[in-house]
Amino acid sequence: MNLKVLLKGLSLTLFPILANANECDDIRTYFNGIDSKYMYSKCSVDDNGKVNTFWIDNNCTPNEIFNNIYNHYVSIKTMQLSLYNIADCFEGFPTSMANLKNLEDLTINCSENITFDLSVITKLPIKSLYFTSCTLTQSNIEQIASIETLESLKLYISNVKNLNFDLLKKHQKLTTLISSHSLEGEDLDGFNNIKSLEFYPLDNNAIQHIVNLTNLNDLNRELPISSDIDLSLKNKLNSISINVDFVGNNALKGYNNLKRLYIMGNISHTVIENVATLNNLEELNIFNTENNLMNLNPLKNLGQLSSLEIKCPSVRYRNELFSVETNSFIVLKKLKKLTIIEFNISQNNLDEIGSLSNLEELNFESCNFDSKLNFDSFKNLKNLSILKFKSFKSGGSGLNQIPDSFGSLSKLKELTITKNEVTSFSKKLSNLKNLELLDLSNNSINDVIPESLKKLSKLNYIDFSGNSNVKGKTLVNENLKTCIYDSISVCMTKNMNCFSNKDALMEKCGFNQSSKKYKNDCEAIKTYLTEKNINNEKTIEECIYNDNGRLSKLKLDDSKISEDDVKRILSYDTIENLTVYWSGSQYTIDFIHNLSNLKSLRLFIKKGGKINLKLLSTLNKLTNLELTCPYTNSFSLEENSLKGLKAIKTLYFKEFVLSQNVINEIGQLSSIEKIDFESCDFSQEINYSPLIYLKELSHIKLYSYNKYGKPIYNIPLAFYSITSLKELTIAHQHLTSISEDILNLKNLEYLNLKNNDIESIPESLNHLTNLKQLF
Repeated sequence: MNLKVLLKGLSLTLFPILANANECDDIRTYFNGIDSKYMYSKCSVDDNGKVNTFWIDNNCTPNEIFNNIYNHYVSIKTMQLSLYNIADCFEGFPTSMANLKNLEDLTINCSENITFDLSVITKLPIKSLYFTSCTLTQSNIEQIASIETLESLKLYISNVKNLNFDLLKKHQKLTTLISSHSLEGEDLDGFNNIKSLEFYPLDNNAIQHIVNLTNLNDLNRELPISSDIDLSLKNKLNSISINVDFVGNNALKGYNNLKRLYIMGNISHTVIENVATLNNLEELNIFNTENNLMNLNPLKNLGQLSSLEIKCPSVRYRNELFSVETNSFIVLKKLKKLTIIEFNISQNNLDEIGSLSNLEELNFESCNFDSKLNFDSFKNLKNLSILKFKSFKSGGSGLNQIPDSFGSLSKLKELTITKNEVTSFSKKLSNLKNLELLDLSNNSINDVIPESLKKLSKLNYIDFSGNSNVKGKTLVNENLKTCIYDSISVCMTKNMNCFSNKDALMEKCGFNQSSKKYKNDCEAIKTYLTEKNINNEKTIEECIYNDNGRLSKLKLDDSKISEDDVKRILSYDTIENLTVYWSGSQYTIDFIHNLSNLKSLRLFIKKGGKINLKLLSTLNKLTNLELTCPYTNSFSLEENSLKGLKAIKTLYFKEFVLSQNVINEIGQLSSIEKIDFESCDFSQEINYSPLIYLKELSHIKLYSYNKYGKPIYNIPLAFYSITSLKELTIAHQHLTSISEDILNLKNLEYLNLKNNDIESIPESLNHLTNLKQLF
């Protein structure tokens, strides 16, 4: 059955069920076949391919769509519902929601003053319930209190004034309460079953009520500026969070039973020494915002410390490298879990970590690894079962190979090296007889899958997606439950249940596409389309090949061809310049990300909505990206869609809904030179300061705005700090003035402020000596 063709004729009430390994593929296909304004933002599956996480934005979505989800995917355990802009169309929660017999975690996000009935969820096995910006009624409180399985309740900026919480206070299983700008301090009186509390604002008035919570163990919130907290409260707490920038050096005194500590701020040596006095401490989480060189040696006195996480900021100081002094790790002999985030890793650090023989889990995230580092000491980590390297620091370097010493980790069960720079597989991986999970996704691997990996009998999860060109044959390990290849150069040894929908379409090993010989790749594509009775001229607008007959430039319309056709046409990894009139099908992006030589990509997006371009992060040669859609269908980007596009120099968006996330991600594209936003929607309040760090940025263009959105009224302050700017265009907006701060732009040569509401031009522009053109 061709689902993609069939769906176009289906009503919202019909839902096709396929025997797919991944149920999220079914959901994606379903949403691709209905109106693009109805969107879901996240879907994930368990090891058996069943949906376990689902996030959906209401957006006036008819209850028929919710019914289709709730009736067919009862395996959902975690769900997020966003009730945005629905005041005139909200139909209430459908009764089919009661079918979610496995639902344990529910988040409801609101954006306006609407009320709802929660009776449909009262019989579900919900353990965690989270409300954001919602208005709750007394009836809601009673309904929440009737959820017998409820263990955790979170209220974030929600209106609960003048409500009676007596029934909630009597709930025997409700032991975790989180409130941010919702409950008042006096509302806490009587919540005697609460063991873990996060409360904001945590002022001295709130503390007076918190002291009376007889079973409280964990206070997971930054303490107030005053460190004068009731001693009885200190003695009962097992867990706290402290910002050392707001409390004195003695703030940690008196916490004699403390087992878990989250501490942030300028972590000086004095602070570390104070932490070292907490003799019962078992878990320590440090978020260091200032001190570039941390010394952890005093922690040697913590004989119970088994878990340590150290982290520094990724954005504010991303061009600086935070480091850890010598003799910091070697003294932590009892550690079982170590996590290091956003640090520069030295050889001394690695050698010391390699001496921690009790270590069971080791995580590196967004760290910097010099290519000369030696990991030989890791062979001593005989108890290590989990090893993870996730991404690397912006401006730094990641792992470019899998160290041979990893093959000596006999107890290793999980090895994750993602978003790094690994170029090949390691033959030593076959020594890891206990390995269950191997994730090497989003690297630069251009290598053949080792046949020796078939010896790993316990292996149940592999992910090789997002690489340059993974080649060879699929693995046939009998315990594999999830296997993700996502490469046109991999052939199927045999069909297995672990394949995703897309991988299930890969060709079988030994299959010869065609014995015909063609003069060039363009002739091969034309012949392929002709044989399938597909109109070549409507599908391929332009096809150009190089002197060797290899495809180099292509303009493709994917709207009237199948997934198999797109896969076939985009199988030529010599493509350098690609234009796609894109129907919105995610598989097109999936195939594009295999084009390792792609330098320029233009997407004309026919269907608006939220676009997921995360896989493009593997395109290490991509320097030009253009995204355009019709003015009637403005689009936005999924989070992390731009992150990782390290080679991008030119970025062009048209009819785009600009967001803070997008600006934050652009701010990490260190090679970018030109930014062009045409006819975009500037409705959201944006902080452009992340762009200040882009040293190569010379051109910014904000030309016109979406007719359904809003313009720019002031030149963003951050622009005046981008001293590398040579050309600045903010035209057809509603600017009213030009700040004298424009004098900071000493290199400015071209300034276009046409069709705004500016009444006068400051004389200071005369002092911009490099300015050649002014409009």
